[in-house]
Amino acid sequence: MRTVFLLILGILFFWSEPYFAQNENDEEELTAENHIARLKNGKLLVRLKTMQNTVLMLEARGLQEDADGIWENQIKENRAIAKAFELFFDFCPVYFFYDENSEAVKSGDYEDYILNYDLDTIVAELLPAFNYVYFADFGEVHFKHFNQHMQGAVILDQFMMMLPGKFPSIVRKRAGVSIIKRTNADLVQEMNEKLHKFYSRHAD
Repeated sequence: MRTVFLLILGILFFWSEPYFAQNENDEEELTAENHIARLKNGKLLVRLKTMQNTVLMLEARGLQEDADGIWENQIKENRAIAKAFELFFDFCPVYFFYDENSEAVKSGDYEDYILNYDLDTIVAELLPAFNYVYFADFGEVHFKHFNQHMQGAVILDQFMMMLPGKFPSIVRKRAGVSIIKRTNADLVQEMNEKLHKFYSRHAD
């Protein structure tokens, strides 16, 4: 019985992980160079997980202690991601939101959903102007070069679609063939470095 429960939990956890397939459409209205200039003058919105499906399933089964444990671990993970951006990312302004509010934020409804580095909601009067918006996500990413899915971080356009191939949008959790997974801070640092390098090569 426990084996079946763990299998169900694993399936729900997988479903809660964001899945990002690369956009196969080669006809892009904007080039990678256009996007890097826009991101430099825009905002990066980082989507944070809530593990809502898994937590609700556990609560429905009366496993409140397990549900609380998963949520507490996710809170720690989200705070670690936010702190990593605060310390190691300076390419453009960064804000955060929870995955359960993805559709609202994607449609431009930011009030009550946008968070600061402390993961506190930013009141409407203090929200910045969101001219160019890009999204960052952590989870399963499809790496076209390797033709497989790996853990990592990815930057998406305003429609939450993959950016053109030349854009440095993806950072892998594992470096090369290393069996050691890098921390979220490592991913954020590399993301920041890649963006700066690409921008410096293509800035007008």
